Amino acid sequence: MNALAWVSIGINGFIVGIMALGALEGEGEAPLFLVLAMAGAVALSLLGALMASGGERKLGARLVMVGCAVFVPIGLIGVLGARKILDEIDREEFEARLEDPEPIVRSRNPLERAPSTT
Repeated sequence: MNALAWVSIGINGFIVGIMALGALEGEGEAPLFLVLAMAGAVALSLLGALMASGGERKLGARLVMVGCAVFVPIGLIGVLGARKILDEIDREEFEARLEDPEPIVRSRNPLERAPSTT
């Protein structure tokens, strides 16, 4: 996972922590359910970042995008970082296909069916 996503997740977690302290002390303006929903979004982002670092890069990047999207505008930094990871994965897959292309067999007539083996 790249630095943009980690920074965004850290800032989002800090914001949720401050909101949670205010809500628990009764001084905050944020209701507890909102704080819990935002904490869930941070947990989802953190889980995604750990998955992306551990090998499940595509799914992890998508989880980071979903979790960070809740925190507008600072969460957009995390979304951009996750998008960068997805673009990197797409580029690697494209380059791998260029190096080892599979033969593509196409008929000249689109209505023509492949010969049957029976």
